[in-house]
Amino acid sequence: MAQTCWQCGAPPKTAHETASPESPPLLSPHRLLTSNDVPLDSETPVVCNIVSDSQNELDALNSQINNLEAAMAPLIQKRDRIAEHIRQHRAILSAVRRAPPELVCEIMAFAQSSDDDEDPPNKPPWSLGHICQSWRQCVLAYPALWSSISIPGTSLSDRRERPYLVPMIETQLSRSANAPLNVWWSPQTYGGTPDLRVLDLVRAQCSRWRTLVLNIHHYRDGSSLNWLRPVDGHLVALETFEVRGRNIDAEIPDIFSTAPSLRKVFLTDWNFNPRLESVPAIPWVQITHYTGAFTADVHLEIANTATNLLSCAIGFPRSVDTFDRGTVAVLPSLRRLYIELPDFLHRMQAPLLEELFCSYSGLEEGQSEILPFVQRSSCSLQRLVLMRCTIDSDLRTILQGLPNLTHLVIDA
Repeated sequence: MAQTCWQCGAPPKTAHETASPESPPLLSPHRLLTSNDVPLDSETPVVCNIVSDSQNELDALNSQINNLEAAMAPLIQKRDRIAEHIRQHRAILSAVRRAPPELVCEIMAFAQSSDDDEDPPNKPPWSLGHICQSWRQCVLAYPALWSSISIPGTSLSDRRERPYLVPMIETQLSRSANAPLNVWWSPQTYGGTPDLRVLDLVRAQCSRWRTLVLNIHHYRDGSSLNWLRPVDGHLVALETFEVRGRNIDAEIPDIFSTAPSLRKVFLTDWNFNPRLESVPAIPWVQITHYTGAFTADVHLEIANTATNLLSCAIGFPRSVDTFDRGTVAVLPSLRRLYIELPDFLHRMQAPLLEELFCSYSGLEEGQSEILPFVQRSSCSLQRLVLMRCTIDSDLRTILQGLPNLTHLVIDA
């Protein structure tokens, strides 16, 4: 039984009345985390406590991690040493080490190839020979890798700055042994002339020349090619002669008439630059591949003589857009014809032609010459490329008249 208070005589309170007063709810920073509100004065201590407690916990974890990393460091170093040990010994078993020297040299030849018009297509592998002893042995034992000889046109100051040029050419010629040579002449400056010492070295090997490329951009010295005259009568191995560049006034000396192996003559590129002022003396009857940009009469004269042509690319002076009808040139062996102005087709006949590439340059009338040309030639045309042509009923008629056509490219 409940008793009254012994001091004041008040009756006892119930259990509900004696419970402790309710505590204020704990403050949470959630509202502040999801807004830009300024914390209340009563919320600031709560946030500070959270930061302090969390920082203590983070410091403790970092301490444990540091201890674990210190314990793991020797294991990681040992693992890396073993992995490197495995890699080094696994490399001993690599198939690359067993690759035949011929394959290694072929790979090097591809690695050294260049598409730059200013440089030979295959540069000598000076740097590849420094990689390892076996690669150096391969490089030195494969003369073909050293067979591309570049003759730059150098000014006097260039020769002083590049004293290594002559020793470099000497080394190349020595390492090329008896391999056929690809000679590339590329004057780099208006006033540049070939180093006479280099010319003497390269001309002495003219009986080994397989390819001669004259890359003479913007060269206007009419006598600039006189250095070639001493090789006349000695080009017994020359197979390809090529001219690159533009704005060429230099006269090409008569050194090819006595070149018995000459088969390919490219007197311009596929864009028909340069356009030479005159045709060099060429033994056309033995030529199988020809590219040039001349007048119609010159092309007809060449075609009537070059009866063994297999591939031919014909360009014209910029001012020419029409041709008179006249004598038809017959090319009995021609398989591939690239022609800049198809109007000229009415002056040609090619009974074995398989591929025809026509560039219209915005002209429409040449399109009508294709079918009569094919019918007159009685050829089985299999591949036809038409650049900048007009798609109309005439084109449909042309295609209907080519029953053997298997490949067609049209750029309208």
